[in-house]
Amino acid sequence: MNVERISQGLVAASLLIGAGACSPRYDSVDIQRVAGHADASGSEDGFVVPEGGVFVFELDPDSVAGRRDYEVTDVLELDTRQPSVARIEQGLATGTWMLLGVEQGQTDVELWINGRLELVIPVDVLAQEDSP
Repeated sequence: MNVERISQGLVAASLLIGAGACSPRYDSVDIQRVAGHADASGSEDGFVVPEGGVFVFELDPDSVAGRRDYEVTDVLELDTRQPSVARIEQGLATGTWMLLGVEQGQTDVELWINGRLELVIPVDVLAQEDSP
């Protein structure tokens, strides 16, 4: 093997390692309430929403120290592990999300960025109160 090929291989490997080091990793998320049921709430520690209720929010992923921040070009996806308990949909306004309480129980919201699972946030769907 010649020295030029070895040098080219080392440069390519360095670029791949460097690109991986610059890719985002997230350790928290900032959740801002936009609208929703009075008893609904959310933070990175968990969501609470009543059965039949909705929580509308914006979120901003916070990157791990030393990594680049979330950018508009990054693909952000939210999903629930048990859609029979709670569903999540993109909101009507740009950058908003809606968490819908379907049935009393517990599940998790998964935050995926660029195809990688970054955070899991617990969800409690509370029983609907009996109407008088």
